[in-house]
Amino acid sequence: MKKKIVIGFNNASLTSPNLGVQALTYSAIQFITEALQPEEVEFIIIDSYRKYKYDTLHFNGNSYNVNSEKFYLSKKLIWDKTFRSQILDNWKKCDVIWDLGGGDSWSDIYGKKRFYVSFISMLILFRMNKKIILPPQTIGPFRNRVVRWLANYAMNKSLRVYPRDQKSAIYLKENIKDLEFSTIPDMALFLPFVEKQKCSDGTINVGINVSGLLYHGGYTKNNQFGLSVDYPQLIFELVKYFQSIENVNIHLISHVIEDNHGVVEDDLWAAREISKDFKGLIIPKKFNTPIEAKTYISGLDFFMGGRMHSAIAAFSTGVPVVPMAYSRKFSGLFLDTLGYDHVADLKEISNDECLYFIKENFNNRFLLREKIKNIRESKLDFYKKEFIEEIRKDFKQASIL
Repeated sequence: MKKKIVIGFNNASLTSPNLGVQALTYSAIQFITEALQPEEVEFIIIDSYRKYKYDTLHFNGNSYNVNSEKFYLSKKLIWDKTFRSQILDNWKKCDVIWDLGGGDSWSDIYGKKRFYVSFISMLILFRMNKKIILPPQTIGPFRNRVVRWLANYAMNKSLRVYPRDQKSAIYLKENIKDLEFSTIPDMALFLPFVEKQKCSDGTINVGINVSGLLYHGGYTKNNQFGLSVDYPQLIFELVKYFQSIENVNIHLISHVIEDNHGVVEDDLWAAREISKDFKGLIIPKKFNTPIEAKTYISGLDFFMGGRMHSAIAAFSTGVPVVPMAYSRKFSGLFLDTLGYDHVADLKEISNDECLYFIKENFNNRFLLREKIKNIRESKLDFYKKEFIEEIRKDFKQASIL
């Protein structure tokens, strides 16, 4: 019997409360098994949150062999011999390792700690002579010079790097000479889902993802991302506006749901805070997977999202969407890479300007839907085929095919 190819995932998760991180992991599995075959591969996930409780993952009509281990703070690799052996033994089994970076860890958007955890694990893998691929993710910005140098060093030693947007690609071109890379947009754009029927009775279903992170003012709780809007007030004004329209139902969609309710990341807590001031808001129950969330969003008529992967879920199901940007990763993906210029930059506009912008896009939602349809047909099919071919080339280069 032919030996299975073992693919390791770092900074990935099937259990994270952040459905965007889960969406990347599901999509990575999907892409690899389209490049190969499900029966040819198995996956070892060094999970950024906690172990996956089953040995087999079922989705999109296939079953995938999955083994996962919880990756604690990197210092535990130094002080805990049992834990270190457990992680190292799993890494040793891998023929190649994809470091997903949680989508955003290969930058300092959220501070340096997350980057350093990723970098230390990569250093250990380089010492083990493991081949590392960085699948589509944000590359940069690196405001800190030390972080920038370390990131460039690691990317130079990697087998392949895939920026997920043009701004990340420009960074690579300007800072790492002769690095081979291909720009492939966010893998979650290709996450499978079951299309939900839209209402045919004249009801307009509007979705708002209320980001708990933005509602709290970032991890520092003092406007960490430098927003020019008052985010909680903006959400209040949006809900008030859409409730004033006849036949509109408002759905508050949570894309990060923490077990410890009310912590800084928790979207569900923020949604419930907003619902204290309004009657009739629809707050869906907790989604168990990103596929469930994407399926739910596909049944909406218009969507706004502060979590980028909630906006990606809307876009990739054809729902007219206004991504509510707090970093350059939004414009890099939607505007520069996909050619979709309906992004509200929360660092550049006022509450009134943002509200006006969203009203205009809502009134033109049928034009947005047609624009998204054209982009999906003209660009996404091409990117999907290209990425599958590139994965096959990577595996041949890694001498595992």
